[in-house]
Amino acid sequence: MIHLRIYALAACVASLAATAGCSGISSWNAALPGRNSTDLRGHAPSGTIAEYAIDQPHEPRVKAFPIWISNGPDGALWFTERGWGKLGRITTDGTITNQFSLKVKGGGQSWRPQNVTTGPDGNLWATAGTLRTYRQESNAVPDPYGSIRSMTPSGKVKVVTNLPTMFSDARGIVVGPDNDIWFAERRGAIGQMQPDGTLLREFALENGNAVYSIMVGPDQNLWFGETFNDIIGRITTGGVITYFTLPKNAGPSGIVAGPDGNLYGSEFLGSKVAQINTAGVATAEWPLSKESFPKGITVGSDGNLYVAEFGIGKIAQVILSGSMTGTVNEFPVPTPHSGPWGITSGPDGNIWFTESLTDKIGKLSI
Repeated sequence: MIHLRIYALAACVASLAATAGCSGISSWNAALPGRNSTDLRGHAPSGTIAEYAIDQPHEPRVKAFPIWISNGPDGALWFTERGWGKLGRITTDGTITNQFSLKVKGGGQSWRPQNVTTGPDGNLWATAGTLRTYRQESNAVPDPYGSIRSMTPSGKVKVVTNLPTMFSDARGIVVGPDNDIWFAERRGAIGQMQPDGTLLREFALENGNAVYSIMVGPDQNLWFGETFNDIIGRITTGGVITYFTLPKNAGPSGIVAGPDGNLYGSEFLGSKVAQINTAGVATAEWPLSKESFPKGITVGSDGNLYVAEFGIGKIAQVILSGSMTGTVNEFPVPTPHSGPWGITSGPDGNIWFTESLTDKIGKLSI
């Protein structure tokens, strides 16, 4: 029932967003009252959010559905367009310079990217599969196809590997401390491949399902969250897996290594941010707004956390230092029903995020 409620929310927001319209570039500059209205200096938090539309005049009826965003090897940011099967490139001045298709000759299915990262070879590596409808998602119909694809910054694409396991539906992807490529599979597995694309192993998780993200922890292990099992997992580069239980109905989604040696996770079901030590113990939880359904999480250039609040169209800042540790400030995205999803700290020191339901890229200047 939890699954159905969440997907129903996503479908509802998507339909609202489809009628909202969008402009090419919009910006908003204001002192934004957060859930807590003062920062460390006692002033109201302020921030500038700019939005950049992803234009595709040849496909006006299909949404781009941008999901993930990552720093590229060329000083720009790269994002996945799941609806159009492309990778997009945006410079730090907000110029979208290109959108490259991930389709390959003889590829059969129309592959749709989910997450993207920069590989050890200086190319973009993306997880991909077929596009499913919200109806399929709400009925838990899995994707029978999945692949890892790489692309040079100039747009040359190749299929690194087609995943052999049915319903793998790879999502999160990261370069591990061993320089291998590690990825999370939504079916409940962790995959490992060499930089040349050789698939080494797929580790089935004990009770795994809905594994969306994976990252390198401060202890040089890989960490991931099982959203509907309330579990944080740790896997060593040797393949040893340890499970840690979070509070009930937490629903871990995004995860990031903090500047203080802890891990931080967004709790999709609980609408909270959790602080987790490398022993797997949740040492603190900080509530966000009700039904904010947070997705991506990142550490900003100011040392604070920034969280994409998919459910309410805001970016949350969680302060990590001083007497204000745990203070939450929320910055509304100008376009309603934006569905912020992926988020990262860009090479310019600002916070960049995808607006999955309005086909835009957002920037929060800090």
